[in-house]
Amino acid sequence: MKRLMVVAVFLLAASVVFAGGEGKSCKRGDSETVKLTGTVACAEGSGADCARVFRVANDDTQYTICDKSKVDLASLDGAQVRISGKIVSCDEGKELFIDSASKI
Repeated sequence: MKRLMVVAVFLLAASVVFAGGEGKSCKRGDSETVKLTGTVACAEGSGADCARVFRVANDDTQYTICDKSKVDLASLDGAQVRISGKIVSCDEGKELFIDSASKI
């Protein structure tokens, strides 16, 4: 019985270690600190779990927002906001990691 429990714990620990390897990776160390004004919007479709983008005011620049950002993005949809954060390099290019946001 003890062996069975040890094997079960080992398998659980191994599955947790290997499960984390498939997500996208972003390098926060290679980042540029920014303060921007613009709007938060869904890239495609709508809903609480849509992929969001940040459209910079008075510019054609648009950033994909990192899903690990610290703010509630759903509450900011369509609003003019001022954000502070970082532009980070990720697998698919550059993304915006938002530390804080306030509606204008």
